[in-house]
Amino acid sequence: MGNLPAVLPSAARSCGLGLCSRQLSAAPEETTGTERGSTTPTRPAEPPRFARLKNWETGSIGYDTLCAQALQELPCSGQRCLGSLVLPRPLPAPVPEGARPPEELLGLARDFITQYYLSLRRENSPAHAQRLREVEAAIAATGTYQLLEPELVFGAKQAWRNAARCVGRIQWNKLQVFDARDCANVGEMFSFLCTHIQYATNRGNIRSAITIFPQRTPGRGDFRIWNTQLIRYAGYRQPDGSVRGDPANVDITELCIHHGWTPGDGRFDVLPLLLQGPEEPPELFPLPPELVLEVPLQHPTLEWFGELGLRWYALPAVSNMLLEIGGLEFPAAPFNGWYMSSEIGTRNLCDSQRYNLLPEVALRMGLDTRTTSSLWKDKAAVEVNVAVLHSYQVAKVTIVDHHAATESFVKHMENELRTRGGCPADWVWIVPPISGSLTPVFHQEMVNYQLCPTFRYQPDAWKVYVSKGTTVTRRKTFKEVANAVKISAKLMGHMMARRVKATILYATETGPLIPAATHPRGPLRPGRTRHRRRALPQLLAAPAAPPESRRCPPGQHGAGVRVPLLRAGPHLPAGDAGGAGAGGPQPVLTAFSREPGTPKTYVQDVLRTQMAAEVHRVLCQSAGHMYVCGDVTMATEVLQTVQHILVQQAGMTLGQAGDFISELRDKNRYHEDIFGLTFRTQEVAFRIRSQSFSMQERRQPGPAP
Repeated sequence: MGNLPAVLPSAARSCGLGLCSRQLSAAPEETTGTERGSTTPTRPAEPPRFARLKNWETGSIGYDTLCAQALQELPCSGQRCLGSLVLPRPLPAPVPEGARPPEELLGLARDFITQYYLSLRRENSPAHAQRLREVEAAIAATGTYQLLEPELVFGAKQAWRNAARCVGRIQWNKLQVFDARDCANVGEMFSFLCTHIQYATNRGNIRSAITIFPQRTPGRGDFRIWNTQLIRYAGYRQPDGSVRGDPANVDITELCIHHGWTPGDGRFDVLPLLLQGPEEPPELFPLPPELVLEVPLQHPTLEWFGELGLRWYALPAVSNMLLEIGGLEFPAAPFNGWYMSSEIGTRNLCDSQRYNLLPEVALRMGLDTRTTSSLWKDKAAVEVNVAVLHSYQVAKVTIVDHHAATESFVKHMENELRTRGGCPADWVWIVPPISGSLTPVFHQEMVNYQLCPTFRYQPDAWKVYVSKGTTVTRRKTFKEVANAVKISAKLMGHMMARRVKATILYATETGPLIPAATHPRGPLRPGRTRHRRRALPQLLAAPAAPPESRRCPPGQHGAGVRVPLLRAGPHLPAGDAGGAGAGGPQPVLTAFSREPGTPKTYVQDVLRTQMAAEVHRVLCQSAGHMYVCGDVTMATEVLQTVQHILVQQAGMTLGQAGDFISELRDKNRYHEDIFGLTFRTQEVAFRIRSQSFSMQERRQPGPAP
């Protein structure tokens, strides 16, 4: 980093790259760690506090103080930097020979539980103290503990947020977490993975998701996915030493063949999944073709490009990394985002050790490949990237170009520095493999360190697998796979049937999703929710939908359960609508804030004047849920209105009402889906959670309004 001393006195424990330092001053003893003429570094008198980071394009200066919280050593030292190594020796997580010592696990668990309650602004609350006691008791009794589902969700999102090598972290808080910790065998594992692929692919509108399988348990084998990604193309080694297909996947291809897979002979053959259970040998599971969305590659102006027969899959789902949360390790936790175009167009297709398309494309383009000064590689690589972007956009499959991705990362980093005090980032991985200096991240100094929760590299599954006496497993037929999926779906149907039925009505400001939400074949059908938990009485506060959606399909409700929908906005005319159930037609209450000639009315006004008794009944008497969907201002005012309703209807003080809503959050019964400026996610969440009147009342007692 150009504005830091060339080498700090020693490797800073709080920052693995040795870049964290307390504020620099003019005093020589503060800016150097060696005596004049000495080559032996000495430790600074005080521990490092922060890293000073400069953007050489804009001249702006930022300070990373979060690095002081990193306790895990990275491989760099005061004498050498190993930041350009893909897998430095200390990075892969070793396979533990036994359980973590209880005192080590307890320390990691306490740190994570405190992180969780800090995120809720409930640190040192009775709920926080009680949860710590539960974890301590579990570790003392069993040597381990289990995460609650909200803790698991929080931990998975934080792990993505902390992933220093990921450029797409601006979406970290939108990660969909699938809890598969009750998975019992590889057959169920395959069903969970099929569900993940189907959800995340979403017919091309890619959604970020992670599926988390059971945690590592001492004395028992691991659940592992042997494939590096859920979808990969085979690589067939040829007699002359060349590879047909993807050379990166030669090892897993040969393993699949060894375990019974009948290979093809194409350049883009989708590999089966090779799955391992705790007490089961690895088994093969071919992916149903309808699950794998692929994009044929064509060029907008080079007509011959389609003749190359190229294609790539839509979903990049990494499946060989270890997720660590609170000292617990999850060796099988596949996750996905969506592609940045240069990952496909530059690395996968153009790297000489991968598909190596540059010579063929350059020849077709008529470029002079005899000399590097013709820049034939650069010209051909650009056209391959153009083809990838064009093809994915034509196929309506989510993809982002490297300029947009890196601009969003700079905004994410600025936001993290402002709201969190830092952003771990590995410059070598963040800068894209094409047009690096043309992107803003090239000019931005970064500091690399590891925080927990985290994703970690781990040894390849086949290198640590111990055979139980069976070396080859018979390949599963498609009929067997279909039967396994059918049985899994039937079991899920029985579980769904036991729930109390409820209808959640959908609302949108823009309207494009209305056909999917109201059509009987759409993704939200009467009697179904997106939640796996038992349906309970619910209140939904959300923006308005266009007029055509005001009539909703018939639905079923539990006896006596009303599910009112609150909508606010300029689009929906006055009137009632709803699904017919045991209680008759359900009301839709409207609030207009931009209707000409009409007094402004907001969701919180409807709550206060028409729904106060219902809010009290659902939240205080029926153990129900409240969903708030809107921008930060609306969500804040709804929260304050609910507190006043609890004061009036339940006889609480403002402080008690604030604490009650905080407890609802702890129990995942008060939900907030805040939209608006994507880049302000953390700031918005912080603002919402700081609106409780509890502290205000304790400072300034006064009568309830």
